[in-house]
Amino acid sequence: KIDNLTSMAYAPISQASVSSVAGLHDVASAAGGLMLTDTQATLPSQAHPNVAAPSSFTVDGVDLRTTGLGPLSNTKIHSGRNLTSGDATSDVAVVDSNYATSNKLKTGSTMTIGTKAFKVVGVVKQPQGSGAPDVYIPLARAQALATTTPFGHAHLKRSEEHTSEL
Repeated sequence: KIDNLTSMAYAPISQASVSSVAGLHDVASAAGGLMLTDTQATLPSQAHPNVAAPSSFTVDGVDLRTTGLGPLSNTKIHSGRNLTSGDATSDVAVVDSNYATSNKLKTGSTMTIGTKAFKVVGVVKQPQGSGAPDVYIPLARAQALATTTPFGHAHLKRSEEHTSEL
């Protein structure tokens, strides 16, 4: 089985850069984040020659220092709780209600993200037509798990000095 968490469109920037953006004229505040795609596939074997098609879902690494800003700020808790600053290094997730229904997830369920088990601590409802992610996890966890290219080995590690290099 392959489970790969990648960011195809974005390069990481440092927290100092996010702070610089927040300090610009007419900018009220800024938050970091990391949008990823988790692709999961099972390779065929002699024992299981017919396997399901690969599946994928979107994962948003959320900066928990600024929960009033960013993708979780527009959600409403359906069950459980939202992510908090105390979750920064925990393997916990909040899932979109439509994704939860489709995948039979609820508060207390466990799901795999980037080969790690995450406990679902909440289910949220999105504004209609928002195109929001399926799953939200703490930014530090997303950075630690993400690879830069499909089947690659480079990680988007959290670092105050990390700039746009991968």
